[in-house]
Formats: sequence, structure tokens, C-alpha cells
Amino acid sequence: MGERGCVVFDVLQDLDNGRRFTIWECWQSPKDLATHFEYPHTKAALARGMTRVMSQAKLTSVNSAIARNGPQI
Repeated sequence: MGERGCVVFDVLQDLDNGRRFTIWECWQSPKDLATHFEYPHTKAALARGMTRVMSQAKLTSVNSAIARNGPQI
């Protein structure tokens, strides 16, 4: 995407409903995400109903933690 702080941007298509898509984004910080919502292109997409925010969650990668620290068994 090119926006500062956006480390993952993917568009996923629902296999049962080809007209439904999910945009999956990961941000380095809450500030980067807040800045994203202030950009004119983001505001315009939301205003035109092109997309809507269904959920936001604070997540961490389990795979990254295992790669860093080894399995915790």
C-alpha cells in the first residue's frame, strides 16, 4: 500500500459468496492506524460506503513468537 506503518495489506474473497471481500490490514501502532483513518482516500471510501469497519482487534503473531523464542511445550 505504501502508507507509513502498514505492514500487511491483503484483500480476501469469501469462497461461499464471491461478492464479499475482507480487507486485512496490520499496523505497527495504534497511531499509524488512527492516521490511516484521517487520509482523504480512507474518509472518501468510508463516506461512499465502499467499505466499512466490521471489527478491530489487537493481535500478535504466534508464529513470530515461536520463531523468536522456540516452542513453549
